[in-house]
Amino acid sequence: MNSLPKVTIVIPCYNVEKYIQKCIESALKQTYDNIQLILINDGSTDNTNEVILKAIEKQKDVIYIRNKNFGVSNARNTGISNASGKYIMFIDSDDYISKNMVKNMYKLMAKYNSDIVKCNINKEYIEEKITRSEKPIYSKVRSIECNDFPKTIYKKILSTETMNSSCCSLFKTNIINENNLFFREDIFNGEDAIFFMNYIDKCKTMVYTPTSYYNYVIRNTGLTGTGISMEKLWDSKLKFISELKKQEVKWNLNEYHYVDKKIIHIVMSCIYRLYRKNGNEQVEYKTSFLNKMIKDVDLINLLNKVDYKSLKFTQDRISILNKIKKNNLADAIKLIELI
Repeated sequence: MNSLPKVTIVIPCYNVEKYIQKCIESALKQTYDNIQLILINDGSTDNTNEVILKAIEKQKDVIYIRNKNFGVSNARNTGISNASGKYIMFIDSDDYISKNMVKNMYKLMAKYNSDIVKCNINKEYIEEKITRSEKPIYSKVRSIECNDFPKTIYKKILSTETMNSSCCSLFKTNIINENNLFFREDIFNGEDAIFFMNYIDKCKTMVYTPTSYYNYVIRNTGLTGTGISMEKLWDSKLKFISELKKQEVKWNLNEYHYVDKKIIHIVMSCIYRLYRKNGNEQVEYKTSFLNKMIKDVDLINLLNKVDYKSLKFTQDRISILNKIKKNNLADAIKLIELI
């Protein structure tokens, strides 16, 4: 009988025939001996099913579930409901993990009697053939008590991408189940951050390691071809922003404008999507939707109270924001179309 507690790895899969094998192999070849793998095929229309079946052939303790296309949150929730491990982690199906991730994350969990362990990530840029490790939140392994969360990780969660991801984390299954935590199925961008924030609110301790065990693979495809409408995307973004604002108030961090800064980043990414990924839309539609986004988040007011020039935008983005701040939308659009 294995003395190590079981760790469940949940992998949602959708049209990833080119990438899923590497992801599965990284989970199956862990140096930790007691792993349950749960794969949820979220209605793939390519050869993902065939690749998965071949990859898990003759493998023990693997659950494979085929669903209709309900979305990544539903797939992760399905994984949670089928998990038998004491601990659980999530991998995106086009990413992969280092072979010692589970073993070393579990060791930290046990050593510090922690409720969650979070690691750093590598970003692998496929087109550029470059891999970079994210700048660590902390330079050394750090165990943090919940009494110190307000002056440490709460700020990091609201101001960084790495800290609030549900990937690169080892969770306790009982904390998820006992608090009825789940991924929001009405939000498809930022849903993992909301899950993580709800989870951390139930924790007494957290451990962070600067070692990059998780490999986040970036392809320059964005949202092209996903079939997601601009309206649906923006609605999801607004729901995410609303949750961030609630958390910021709950954590009493309003004065730092962490969420305001994130909103500006969100709007800029949606502007890019509106004008570059929806190039066939009519000019009137794009202008109208740009106005809607600006009004929905009161962007002009945000730009007047936040130092957006310090947010690592390129100069062309700064110029666009300068025009929007002055309510000079016509000139802003001219600059946007040049991006």
